[in-house]
Amino acid sequence: MDELKALHRGELALKGYDDAAGVAHRLMKTNPRLGQDQAEWLAQHWAAPMSSRRPNWQILGDPAHKIINAKLYQVDEVLEIYRRITAPVLAVEATATTAWASGGRGKYTLDEYHERLKSVPDCRIAVVEDAGHMLHHDQPEALAALIEDFLAGCSEGPPPRPPPRPGTNALNLTCRGRLPVRRKPGRPRLALGVNPRGSVRK
Repeated sequence: MDELKALHRGELALKGYDDAAGVAHRLMKTNPRLGQDQAEWLAQHWAAPMSSRRPNWQILGDPAHKIINAKLYQVDEVLEIYRRITAPVLAVEATATTAWASGGRGKYTLDEYHERLKSVPDCRIAVVEDAGHMLHHDQPEALAALIEDFLAGCSEGPPPRPPPRPGTNALNLTCRGRLPVRRKPGRPRLALGVNPRGSVRK
C-alpha cells in the first residue's frame, strides 16, 4: 500500500532529461556496450518531449513497474503452466547479465532457472556472448539470426514426442546437444546449447 500511495503522489515518477542527448548519455551509462550512434537512435524511441519546460524529455515507461506485485509468485503453479506449453520455446541467455542470484541482483541462480526450464516440454537454450540484460541492444544481429533459425526449424515441424509414462505429464529435458545455426558473413558466432526432448520426469 505504501508503494501505491507513493506512486499516486508522483514520488516514483521517472527522471526527466533536458534533451535527447541526455537520454542517450543515460543509456550509455547504464549499458557501456552501447555506442554513441546507437544510444542516440534509441533515445529517440525510448523517450519523447512531453512539454516545453525542462527537463521535458520523459522516458516512455510506466513508473508502476517499480511496485512489487501483491500476488505471491508460486513456483509450483508456474511450473505446472510450463508443463502445459505446447509450442516450441527458445530461451535466450546473455553471458554478462546480472539477473541471477550468484553475483547478480536476482532471487535465484542460473542453475535453478535451468532446472525450471526442464518443465517445458520442448525448450531450446541459446547463449549470446558479450551481451547483458538488453541483449537485443548489445547483439541485435546475433539475436535476430538466432530467432530466424529457430523459427525456420519450427516451420519444419517438431520431432515425434515420446509418450509419457502412466501418471505423468512432464518431460525432463536432460540431454544437451548442439543446434546448427546459419550465419551470414560478418555475424558474430553464437554459443548455443539445446535441451532436446529426453526422459520422462517422474
